[in-house]
Amino acid sequence: MVVIAAMGIAAAACKKKSPNATPIVDAGSADATNPVSAAIAGRDDAGAVRESKEVLRSFSALFRRVSPSVVNISTTTVAKGRGPYSLLPEEEFEGSPSIVERFFGGVPRERLKQSLGSGFIIDRLGYILTNDHVVAEADIITVRLASDRAVDAKIVGRDPRTDLALLQIPSSTELQPLTLGNSDALDVGEWVVAIGNPFGLTSTLTAGIVSAKGRTLQPTSLAGFIQTDAAINPGNSGGPLLNLHGEVVGVATAISAVGRRIGFAIPVNLVKDVLPHLKKWGRVERSWLGIYVQKVTQEIAESFKLANPRGALISSVVPEGPAAKAGVRAGDILLKFDGRELETSDDLPRLAAAAGVGAEVKLTVFRDEREVAVVAVMGRAPEDPPGKAKAPIRPRELGLTVTDAPPGVEGVQVARVEEGSLADDAGMKREDVIISVNREPVRGVESYQKALGKATGTVLLFKVKRGHFELYFALKPPKS
Repeated sequence: MVVIAAMGIAAAACKKKSPNATPIVDAGSADATNPVSAAIAGRDDAGAVRESKEVLRSFSALFRRVSPSVVNISTTTVAKGRGPYSLLPEEEFEGSPSIVERFFGGVPRERLKQSLGSGFIIDRLGYILTNDHVVAEADIITVRLASDRAVDAKIVGRDPRTDLALLQIPSSTELQPLTLGNSDALDVGEWVVAIGNPFGLTSTLTAGIVSAKGRTLQPTSLAGFIQTDAAINPGNSGGPLLNLHGEVVGVATAISAVGRRIGFAIPVNLVKDVLPHLKKWGRVERSWLGIYVQKVTQEIAESFKLANPRGALISSVVPEGPAAKAGVRAGDILLKFDGRELETSDDLPRLAAAAGVGAEVKLTVFRDEREVAVVAVMGRAPEDPPGKAKAPIRPRELGLTVTDAPPGVEGVQVARVEEGSLADDAGMKREDVIISVNREPVRGVESYQKALGKATGTVLLFKVKRGHFELYFALKPPKS
């Protein structure tokens, strides 16, 4: 499972000062007068050591200034199960429980699921920014301010594509907004700090450096993520990443599931693009070119007789999409988008999304060893792009562990039901025998896995044998 959590990032020398920003500390450049550089270099300079301690103490001043703007976000989701003996929907009579439910006492159950995250105030009107995955499934959202006052929040807008969400609480004079900075001005090695609520531990400060910029976590990601080595844990999600001027440069969003001290933040310049849409419409309308691309490697460049590996290789073109109508072909290498050079394929998603629906853009493609210019009219990005395959259901998502059924019994036997899982909520139990999935017969573990692999609908229908009874259970897996 990919670990999603807030990220802390603390960083390096603050070379680029934002207009009107008052630096809490300026580590300066890596020269002989920089105490941080001197300390790192191991120079035996008592004065440099004393000054470096002053730099470290400055984190305290930064924390005092910005921590009142960081909030704790707790969410409650009401998970509803249909009861242990639910029948198919079409077999129930409206307004009355089924015979099996009346006889066995199987009634719908509600289970509260709670989670914690972080966020930060962006203006005195009560707007709070956080991650979409913190609040996406929430029925109740509670924001706890630095004063420890708890208030209910409402969702103003969500953008799953960038994992950003905008909340609002009642305006108050106690609200202290943070300033949104400029993530493009960040340098690798620059000092940054993160503040959040890991594991519910409120107002936790971590520090580190910007380890890298422009990281791509998914092929269609719009964010060139900021990578940091600050210690980040679950519960930090949605918290701010700040430079030493106290300006927000990123929003903590993910940590590596396989490495230690590898965290990622959404760059604030992307946040500034998304915010107006969330405030006005509650969602983000993006433009779309209708192509799928891949990286141009050295080998691909050589095979196409392209001098250097650059641009984006178009692997497929959506029929009747904007690119197809403009004459773009699979196998073209897109070199320029509306006059802007594409260094890699990672540059394209954000440019295409921000161009605007209906905008005419000039595309320069490399085809048959020469550059060709075409003009495309950008379309509206669909909710689910054509040709995007739905991910098969994984058994772990259901909370079920199965084994082969006893000799002479067809199906698979449930060996374990994870507490609080979809299967548990629906009423499935250990030692149930699953005999079909979506009316696909199950004869063993292999056929069970194949049946799940074919199931890409919104609801999974399990037929189960329990003792002398055959029962149906409907499970609704999360959207992929």
